[in-house]
Amino acid sequence: MSPEAEKKKLALFTPDRGAEKKLSDLLGRLGYQVYTSHRFEDLERLLSRPAPGDLVLCDSALFGPGYREVQEKLARLLKACREPPLLLLCALHLSLEAKDKLLALGCADVLSLEAPFLELVFAINRILFPKIRELRRYTRVFGGFPVDFKSDKASGRGEVYNISQEGAFIQCERPESEGTRLTVRFDLPGTDEPLQVEAVVSWRTERSGDFSPTGMGVSFLALGEGPSQSLGRFISGRANGNR
Repeated sequence: MSPEAEKKKLALFTPDRGAEKKLSDLLGRLGYQVYTSHRFEDLERLLSRPAPGDLVLCDSALFGPGYREVQEKLARLLKACREPPLLLLCALHLSLEAKDKLLALGCADVLSLEAPFLELVFAINRILFPKIRELRRYTRVFGGFPVDFKSDKASGRGEVYNISQEGAFIQCERPESEGTRLTVRFDLPGTDEPLQVEAVVSWRTERSGDFSPTGMGVSFLALGEGPSQSLGRFISGRANGNR
């Protein structure tokens, strides 16, 4: 991570001590400075400071067990202070409408507590470093859906970890060699028909860890007009915080 990223200060609020330790350790390993607390009063105190930090990650359970309590306390909190941005980690199962209402209150994003850690990293980077999108030719977003791939000699199944109009990273147990041509097929969330595209393996990794899962980066060789439009809508929705 860059020196600029290492200076970023995150505040994590959750009543779950286990989640607090796990998330603070993982975020610390990414180079962030992480302050943690399990008290709502500390959240209010932090936001009243002149320089409260760069991003607040807050477990919805800190506001109460029900959606109405979360909504009411968030509304009061964010009305008084819109900085720094607040990323809500929600234990509740929310409809798209319910999530949109929380975003309308001023949340920078709303993620499920069950979301993979990599999706949280994507959300944090999207909030803290909006200029990152401009460094790539195409916007890259978190995937989180299964994918089948086939070469001349083998076939396999994995999970799309991130994806753009240009290509994807596929987490899988046995990544193909660099230069291998593949037929990739996946059901894109929100679409009725599966997408199939020809691709080539650009790079691979066999290191397994929190931030470097085993898998391969593939470049799409050609996208038809229909698949390109479907993928574009999906990427746009994810980039704007929709799930």
